[in-house]
Amino acid sequence: MNLKDSDIPIGSTSIVSVNSHVDSLEIGYCIGKDYWSQGFTTEAVQTAVEFLFSKVSANRIEAHVDPRNEGSGAVLVKSGFRYIGLRRQVAINNTGRCDIINYEILRDDYISI
Repeated sequence: MNLKDSDIPIGSTSIVSVNSHVDSLEIGYCIGKDYWSQGFTTEAVQTAVEFLFSKVSANRIEAHVDPRNEGSGAVLVKSGFRYIGLRRQVAINNTGRCDIINYEILRDDYISI
């Protein structure tokens, strides 16, 4: 992610994993703290979702969020993702073993938005 009027990178969006058997992708994203709560991440996620459904022919996109990161969950909900559930102690982050919340959006969900 770059600011529109400069080449300064402020974050990234990427495909974390692919399951080609069911055309499913997991996306991940991060943004510098100075740019939180300004809509940049939501814009990037929405752009990625549109691209993955229209150009890559994905059927399902999922994302995993640390429950303590409420802002990241809000980004996904604003982008049309649905809360799927909490998975307990299934990941490791900089604080050690952690829970994750699963969100997903299906192509059919996206088309109906």
